[in-house]
Amino acid sequence: MNTSRRALEWVIAAWVLCVALMLPLALSANGAVALVASQQTTAEVLNGLMAGEDPALSLAEPSTSSTGWLTGPPFDVPAGALLVNTPGTDDTTLYRRIDPMRGGLDTVIVVYPQSLWPIISGNSGQWLPIFAPTYDQSVAVAVAHTLATMEGLQDASDKPYVVYSGYSQGADAVGEAAEQGYARGLLDPASTQVVLVSDPRSPWGIKQWARDNCLVSIVFSLVGATPDGARNPADTGDELPVTSVIIDGDPVANFQWVWYRPITSLIVDAAGALAVHGLMGPENYSNLDQIEDKEFLYSRDGRTTYVVYHAQHPLTQLTQMVIGIVGIRLSETEVQQLDDFNNWFYPLQQPSPERAATAAPVTTTSPAPMSADDATSTTAAVTTAAVTTAAVTSLAAPENISPHSSRQQPGPEAAAPETTTAPAPAGTDDAISVTPSLPEDLDTASDGPPPDTVDPADTADDTTSREEVTGPADDEDVTPDSDLPKTSRTQPSSDDAVTNETHSPADDSAKTDDSNPGSADAKPGGNSVQQDSQESSAAAPDQAAA
Repeated sequence: MNTSRRALEWVIAAWVLCVALMLPLALSANGAVALVASQQTTAEVLNGLMAGEDPALSLAEPSTSSTGWLTGPPFDVPAGALLVNTPGTDDTTLYRRIDPMRGGLDTVIVVYPQSLWPIISGNSGQWLPIFAPTYDQSVAVAVAHTLATMEGLQDASDKPYVVYSGYSQGADAVGEAAEQGYARGLLDPASTQVVLVSDPRSPWGIKQWARDNCLVSIVFSLVGATPDGARNPADTGDELPVTSVIIDGDPVANFQWVWYRPITSLIVDAAGALAVHGLMGPENYSNLDQIEDKEFLYSRDGRTTYVVYHAQHPLTQLTQMVIGIVGIRLSETEVQQLDDFNNWFYPLQQPSPERAATAAPVTTTSPAPMSADDATSTTAAVTTAAVTTAAVTSLAAPENISPHSSRQQPGPEAAAPETTTAPAPAGTDDAISVTPSLPEDLDTASDGPPPDTVDPADTADDTTSREEVTGPADDEDVTPDSDLPKTSRTQPSSDDAVTNETHSPADDSAKTDDSNPGSADAKPGGNSVQQDSQESSAAAPDQAAA
């Protein structure tokens, strides 16, 4: 009886244990299925953002271009990517501009007012601009809708490659949304790009100019457009690729202003606003792929690339627009001559590191892999090594210094003439060689004591130069020039005078005998005895002084 009862208890315990183990697994599986089911595809996310009374997106019209410059360098957007485009203020030229850019990419449009109170109603639905939202209010709506798109696409199950692009006021909104989205972790740098076309907050844009001028800043603030200056590329991090596209004659992205030519500057800006920014001229943002002259600039902070297109001068384009109304067409040569004249009349201020806003420093070189601190340390080390090497070389071989180099004058304790002979006495008929021959100098140097055995006390009085002890350098020409006239023996120079004052008569006579090759060849034996006696007499005062 007890045995049966104990067996029943074990069966019940095993059943309970199995239920306890299997229930969490079943619940987790159901949770995973529910999580997968809750994730939406990209199409479902976009459909949700385009629905409702206040949609954030709208579906773009089909593209009229099969190829777009976004798929080429430096963007290299892959096929099948999604383009989220934010139009400009009252953007009536939207598709004319974005079709050559997007090509066949799937595109959605961010919905927002596109207004500029009190001038432009845009897409706000107000008949009178005085009732339309201000610039800041319009941008705020675009930023909110762009952030909602970023949040939805981040959770999409298929994780598409997304390009967020904006033009003019739309570029202002996309740039702000990218900064906030990056800070909130909504953007994956591996599958996201940001392209800002004609950004008013570029380092040379109209908002930076407004911020630098007090009166203009007040006017901007009164119409509801905050003069917040250039955007800081560091706010989008070092990994998220951001590209700013600029045409040099566009006043929105590259405002022209010369303080002593205000009227002309405003005329050039107005021409650029119509021809370049308004797409009414022959070279504008709708045909960037046809403008071959361009350059690249890079932000020092963050990862922003500035692609600057050099188009025709705004006045050149305005002239072609005006005369084109009456049917006059200029040839390429005439257009080039007109453009040269306008560039001479008012040279465009080009985007450059020197003109960039201090809040957004720009460089012409692509960012290096190493950090700025490492680069600075390496440069300092190389510079120090080069200076040390040059100093050691100049000390080790002063005779090899080029006569064109900035050679320092010797100090009083080391002053010595560079000549190796004493001035010839008056009345001497034979020409004396200025530079002794190499074999005799080597013999003379070998007869004297080695330099290492000289008493330090003697060096205070001995001002003989290095050339006098060791002879000329190996690479120095020691052969007397036979073409020189005998009158080349001139009066003693100032250096020779110093030598005569600091050397004893015995030293002078010894150097005179050593420097006369003729006497050494005629009387080798006698010169040897005479040289020994002269060296003994010359060394006597030195020993007494020691």
